[in-house]
Amino acid sequence: MKAQDRRAIEASIAHWIRMRDDKGTPDEEPNAVCCPLCKLYFDKSCIGCPIFTKTGADLCRGTPYEAAHAAWESHYCTSPKTEERHKLWRTTANAMIRFLRSLLPRKAKP
Repeated sequence: MKAQDRRAIEASIAHWIRMRDDKGTPDEEPNAVCCPLCKLYFDKSCIGCPIFTKTGADLCRGTPYEAAHAAWESHYCTSPKTEERHKLWRTTANAMIRFLRSLLPRKAKP
């Protein structure tokens, strides 16, 4: 794995953790503008992105992203905010975090 991809995956994980924990910046959202991986690959139609390599699809199709983005929209852009929508957001954000972690190489056992 290229070092820049590893750093972008790790930064993307941190991005999702901040959002999940409500510690992101006011403009931090689950979208291509804020995603470190998208900053590297979006203009290349996702070709070369570790997510594209794993799924064979662009725009994070086939990942937990779609459900997480919908849950985020429902929770943060709909009023009134409810605990049920907040739980759904956290659950789907956790799924995206797990997915991103799965892209990292596993450490070899000694």
